[in-house]
Amino acid sequence: MFFQGLNDDIIQDDVILRWMSFPNVLITAHQGILTNKALTQIALVTIQNVYDCEASEPLEQQVK
Repeated sequence: MFFQGLNDDIIQDDVILRWMSFPNVLITAHQGILTNKALTQIALVTIQNVYDCEASEPLEQQVK
């Protein structure tokens, strides 16, 4: 719902519509991943996975 242009569509979600009806509510996308801490952690895990893969070690973050 939040990653598409839905200006011409009717919103079918009653909860979202209710929240949007309040004058003191602002609905925004979640941006938690865009912090320095989160991006640093992503980079560290990615680099560790590359090292582990090269050493034929099991990957801690592997999706099975």
